[in-house]
Amino acid sequence: MFLTNRRVLIGSGLLLSGVVLWGCRGPFDGTARMYTGSEGVPRLGGEGDWPRSVYRMGEDEGGVGGVSESLGLLVLDESASVDDYLHYAAINNPGLEAAFQRWLAEAERVVQVGALPDPKVTFGIFVNEVETRTGPQQGRVGIAQRFPWFGKLKDREDAAAFRANAAWEHYQAVRLELYERVTMAIYELAYVQEAQALTSDNLELLKQFEGVVRARYRVSAAKHPDLIRVQVELGKLEDRLAQLMDLEGPAAARVNRALNRPVWTPVIMPRLSEQRYVGTIQALSEEAKKHNPELRKLAEQVDSARAQTEVARKDGYPDVTMGLTTIITDEAMDSTIAESGDDPVLLSLSMNVPWDRKKYDAKVRESMARRLAIVHDRTERANRLDEQLKVALFKHEDGIRRVGLYSGTLLPKARESLEASFAAYRGGESDFFDLLDTEQTLLSFELALVRARTDRAVALAQLERLTGVRLGEQTTTETNDEAEQEGNQQ
Repeated sequence: MFLTNRRVLIGSGLLLSGVVLWGCRGPFDGTARMYTGSEGVPRLGGEGDWPRSVYRMGEDEGGVGGVSESLGLLVLDESASVDDYLHYAAINNPGLEAAFQRWLAEAERVVQVGALPDPKVTFGIFVNEVETRTGPQQGRVGIAQRFPWFGKLKDREDAAAFRANAAWEHYQAVRLELYERVTMAIYELAYVQEAQALTSDNLELLKQFEGVVRARYRVSAAKHPDLIRVQVELGKLEDRLAQLMDLEGPAAARVNRALNRPVWTPVIMPRLSEQRYVGTIQALSEEAKKHNPELRKLAEQVDSARAQTEVARKDGYPDVTMGLTTIITDEAMDSTIAESGDDPVLLSLSMNVPWDRKKYDAKVRESMARRLAIVHDRTERANRLDEQLKVALFKHEDGIRRVGLYSGTLLPKARESLEASFAAYRGGESDFFDLLDTEQTLLSFELALVRARTDRAVALAQLERLTGVRLGEQTTTETNDEAEQEGNQQ
């Protein structure tokens, strides 16, 4: 009899435990799929490219519309643009992928902290049965559930949600930094290549000068120092060209590193657009206050700290635990007893007592201090952001000014001066050193123009990172030097 009842007791306890545990399962399966749409793409506002893991997630779900086109940009050829390189980097860069996974980890925390604590199931067997009037007691089965104070779970969930939003803004900041890095690397590589071409052209021009000097030297129309000087300048230009050739490798490596490709991969230069920002510093500052991801991240952290303060305040209130326990009782030896074999049921209510108020008050003050620290950090970051915007805007406008100056004024005059100096030297009306100085001036102006274009593009990329928006709608594209000159004059 005892063994039979014990089997029933054990079976009933296991069945009850299984039912309880099954009923405690949440509506989600704990995977990242709960934070995605039906196609597997995160349901989040704002624009931006996604890391490769998002596309893999979509492929696991049966494919995502448009993913094949996005992954098709993995092949960068002559028709690619700078935006294609940015898209490629967003898909493949491991740093951006790491930031995305950190956001995903924070997002997974929201459901965890907002859920009730797991119920506690107790199951016990009396080693020596307790004889009672209604029968021997063989064991007990109970379940208890702790309920945090009113609103505490909601505050915890809000705090975690704000932390997840902050992680998302951090991901956006990493994405913009990556875009800036790729853009700078591409334009610096373009500068090196254009400087190579200009130096090579001037080297050929100087070789022509050497031929003219040699011919005049044979007929005693030129002096020996002229021949030596042109040969020295040839050596200097050859050394500069060799240095530029060597610089191309590191410049290409910076591009490949941002794209997560082997550093020796050949880089096919994309189509470069020459754009300039035409707005004001006030407009940039307003855009940055609304869209800069670092400021938005700090704002989310402030909200998270505020919710955490409420959690700390409610930690000072007791949590309530409700329990239900039944004692399994066998039938009494005297079966005429009316309550023979009835299982008594105990409903219990308990709570913890937050006794040490100093501890909980200190916890509230700590969370408030952390929130105020973040508020001041955001103010400081906004101040530094305005300073960085001003510096970047100066560099961009200075690049625009120099492009207009060199392309519209200095370079045409330098070319005209070189032609006149060369004609005068061949006619014996000018000194060779004047001709050489004119050629060097032309080369320096040509290199300065390429440098100015690069600085203008790099500064624009910095402005876009600081503001958090693309400035394409506020730019004008210049396709030739004359248009740049006209825009600069206006």
